[in-house]
Amino acid sequence: MTMKWLLALSLGLALSASSAFAQDHTRPACSGRYDTVRTDAIKPGKLEEFLKAVRDHQAWYTARGRKDRIMVGRIVDRDHGGFSETTAYSFHIDDDPAELPHDASWNAFVAEYKDSSQITSEALICMAPAPEPDGAPAH
Repeated sequence: MTMKWLLALSLGLALSASSAFAQDHTRPACSGRYDTVRTDAIKPGKLEEFLKAVRDHQAWYTARGRKDRIMVGRIVDRDHGGFSETTAYSFHIDDDPAELPHDASWNAFVAEYKDSSQITSEALICMAPAPEPDGAPAH
């Protein structure tokens, strides 16, 4: 009985910690701008649907007056030529870190993403000039 209780407590603490981390939107100082980079596994035969989701995602921000850019990095298949049909990088070039309320249009492009791909990694990055050799930020 004690082992089950400890397991349940550990699981509960882990879930609450990950949930708190996911909701924490604090960001350290960045001398550039914040962008999101994702690795996307494209489902078989779903590349065009994934690219449509990217276009619809971009249109959603544009329609709300934001200058965010949603872009795709196609991976070059060096062995066979052309581009990978199964993996891509997506980039959200962030105009403004303020969250916009989600609506039916948001849910529609998110559904397109979910139907066509799976995010295998995601990182929030600070895109800033390279620091000077002495460690000071570039001007």
